[in-house]
Amino acid sequence: MARGAGVASFLRMESPQPGAAPAASEEESPWLEAFVHAPVALALVRPDGVLAALNPCARRLLDVEPGEPLGAALGDEAARAELEGALQRALHGEAAGGEWWLGRRRARVRLQAPAGGRWVVASLEDVTEAQQREADLRHALGATADSLERVTDGFVALDADWRYTLVNSGGARLLGRTPEQLVGRHIWTEFPEGMGQPFHLAYERAFATQQPQTLLEYYPPFGRWFENRIYPSPDGLSIYFHDVTERVQTGQQLEALNAQLGRERQWLRGLLEQLPVAIALVRPGSGQLLLANALAARTLGALLEGRAPGEWQAEDGRPLTPETLPQVRAARGEVLDALGLACGERRWVVTSARIAEGLGHEATCVLAFQDVTELKRAEQALERSVRDRDEFLSIASHELKTPLAGLTLQVHRLLQVAAAPHGPGELARRAEPMRRSVARLDKLVQSLLDVSRIRSGRLALEREVLDLSELTREVLERLAEPLAQAGCALEARIAPQVVGFWDRLRLEQVLVNLVTNASKYGAGRPVQVVLDAEGPRARLWVSDQGIGIAAEEQVRIFEPFERAVSSRHYGGFGLGLWIVRQVVEALGGSVRVQSRPGEGATFVVELERAAS
Repeated sequence: MARGAGVASFLRMESPQPGAAPAASEEESPWLEAFVHAPVALALVRPDGVLAALNPCARRLLDVEPGEPLGAALGDEAARAELEGALQRALHGEAAGGEWWLGRRRARVRLQAPAGGRWVVASLEDVTEAQQREADLRHALGATADSLERVTDGFVALDADWRYTLVNSGGARLLGRTPEQLVGRHIWTEFPEGMGQPFHLAYERAFATQQPQTLLEYYPPFGRWFENRIYPSPDGLSIYFHDVTERVQTGQQLEALNAQLGRERQWLRGLLEQLPVAIALVRPGSGQLLLANALAARTLGALLEGRAPGEWQAEDGRPLTPETLPQVRAARGEVLDALGLACGERRWVVTSARIAEGLGHEATCVLAFQDVTELKRAEQALERSVRDRDEFLSIASHELKTPLAGLTLQVHRLLQVAAAPHGPGELARRAEPMRRSVARLDKLVQSLLDVSRIRSGRLALEREVLDLSELTREVLERLAEPLAQAGCALEARIAPQVVGFWDRLRLEQVLVNLVTNASKYGAGRPVQVVLDAEGPRARLWVSDQGIGIAAEEQVRIFEPFERAVSSRHYGGFGLGLWIVRQVVEALGGSVRVQSRPGEGATFVVELERAAS
């Protein structure tokens, strides 16, 4: 079939009434050929607006089955006048068209009349979905705009050319404009003073990197602080911002206050570090340690941290428990007033106070720990001195009374003998007890003088080259009679020529005191004296087989006015061993005792032979 005949057949098939479709002329055939085979939706419209034909694409677009009769007008009734005007313009060779509903579809229509003007070709573009999307977008934008208007933060949107596309009322207020004054305007034209500011640089960086930015900066032109959250897209920037000036100023004030508090805290810490008292600050209620100065941390760390309460005792001797720790008691609200504590040999006094909350400081409990160990020792020493004084006066009165009473009796008898016709021999016999009493008095007085010299630091040493072997023999020979009277056999082993640089008088005093003590406490049993030398040292042993000395007494007996036994059974001031120790130590030596109760005692003196 010829192409022209096919077109005519198509037109007759599409005509709403038999014979209504005109035959195609030679001029119209090219148009009709293109109409039938076009890849786009086309329709033939009569001058009165009635659809005459649809090509296959148009039928699919409008959901019209092949062979289904046509005859409906192009567009709805509301658009009839607009359509007629457009058809007339198209028939006169003008560009015409519009958007109308074709059944259930919305189409964008372009009209063009072929030569001859018997019909108009309408190209149809389905815009139903596009218009729906546009409507949805307008609705969404409207909802977004409403939402943005309700937020108190400022919001602006900038396009890729840095022009405002949206400004909510909060943003306009912060910027000092109205939305109408800003939309469509270039940001840096409106705010040229912002060029080069951190905000400008952040906007540029966000758009260039397509990475969100957050910025808190001061904007000098407004004299305010702003926080910006910048969200980029290829089309521009969305910026949320709000004025944080009050927040920043409050923060700055807090920082200044914290800095001041820090300085005060540093000053307080420095002050606490200089105090000669251990100071600890604890939190009321919990007892948590807040601060301890260096002295407290060094000496009381375990106690303050609650790690070793059992090592501490209260002043009544009971061990501390976690509930009776001083910081726990103070945290419970107790006021500690000179609470006594002990740990080993150390003694402490604890006081506490509560500082009320205020000026940015929380309530705090302050504990002061005063080490009174030396004070306690001095107090105990003073008490001992008082006891020693009283005991000394008691002993001295007794010791001095005994030889004085004997001396008085002997003088009375001597006077009787002198008045009687007796011979000189009787006088001499009577005078010997007097001599012994005077010697005893002299010894007692000498001991008292030695106490005075030693305690005042006036124990002078007169060193000389001395043969201690010779001196020991002399002293033992002089003490032979008192030893015999005490029933003590003397056993002596003296090495020859034990020579050193010593004080003769003081070493003689040491020998006399040690041998006399041995005869006193080991009466009736042998006394052994041994002297030898080993290298630069000389050693002297004085041993008895007497009552012995308990281990706990072996240090105390070298203190003044101390004895291992009661003075009722053994006379003397209790100064002999103390004087021995003072003399030996002054000569650079040492003295110690080896003994067990009931097995006697051995006193060992070691001396350096050369001058110290």
